[in-house]
Amino acid sequence: MALKEPQVQLPELQTVDGVSESGFEGGSDPEELDRLEMEVKEMAQKILHYRATLPDQLKDTLVSVLAAQRPVLPHGSDPCPSGDPKPGTLFLTLRFAYFLTQKMTSFLVVLENSLSALFGQVISNNGALLAEEDQETAKKIQLLKAKIAHNVSVMPFVLKRMKECISKIDQLDSQNNRIIHPAFKGKRLADKDVALN
Repeated sequence: MALKEPQVQLPELQTVDGVSESGFEGGSDPEELDRLEMEVKEMAQKILHYRATLPDQLKDTLVSVLAAQRPVLPHGSDPCPSGDPKPGTLFLTLRFAYFLTQKMTSFLVVLENSLSALFGQVISNNGALLAEEDQETAKKIQLLKAKIAHNVSVMPFVLKRMKECISKIDQLDSQNNRIIHPAFKGKRLADKDVALN
């Protein structure tokens, strides 16, 4: 059996006094069509212009906004124009990082102890009543405890490495005879000779 396609009649566009549904007169003047075509061409040119210039304007605006929101660093901690940090900046940064890691280590130890005590009580009190959702939560808690334990166990190595770096920086700062690359020595000698003549 072949299916018959339904026959649908589309309604015809009705016009009222020569104006169709689209709002344009059926017999519009060629002058008006030319004017509309010119407007469309002008709009297309504006769109092309905006497509070409807008990304650069947005980039410049974003750069200026980000530059305005850049935090003001304390004296001596912002980088030089060459991009090399000022003397002592690295040392201060390492000291601060060392201080933070010590505080974080003690915080992580306290957090791990309190979490293990808290979750140990919860699991022991409600061990028989755990549903599937509670088991998933317990797995997540175990994973969190494992991550915290790993972070705490790695922290002494990080602190040891930071102490080594700080001691090397202290040693370099305390030395009066700094090692100067030969290329810079030659340049300095030439500058002195010019000054003597």
